[in-house]
Amino acid sequence: MISTKLTENLRRIFEEENRRIVFWNDGDREFEDGLESLDLPGIQILHLGKTGALETKVLLELEDTTGKYLIYAPFPEPTTGDDWLMDIRLYSRTFRADQASIVLNELGLANQAMRAHIAGYQAFFRSQDRLNRVKKWIQSKDLEHDLDQKMIASIF
Repeated sequence: MISTKLTENLRRIFEEENRRIVFWNDGDREFEDGLESLDLPGIQILHLGKTGALETKVLLELEDTTGKYLIYAPFPEPTTGDDWLMDIRLYSRTFRADQASIVLNELGLANQAMRAHIAGYQAFFRSQDRLNRVKKWIQSKDLEHDLDQKMIASIF
């Protein structure tokens, strides 16, 4: 199931950031079953597991150069050399919705490198109460050590 917050974040990217193409790699396939429940009017969803990269490239660069698209890939983001859509990805926006990224965004942390650190504490962040207590002290520039201290303080 896809949360309304996730849908709101996608809408914001398309509307407020005025993006035409958004890439969403879901390597763990956490959200694949809920794609149809996304309420994104005027935005087409292309599933790269069902649509090939070449077909997607032709559609986006030749056939429909103005339409808005969410490109959903049920696999991890490919390396630069293996990504047939890298040129499109470079002028587009990447959306991340794994659990660590959701927590990172909810905490308001600016450093995307913190995702790996947060992923190591999934059990801690499963509790909305603990998340809310830590959120009170978080500053956007906090790093791993700062987060660890604030997590400990929130328990006590």
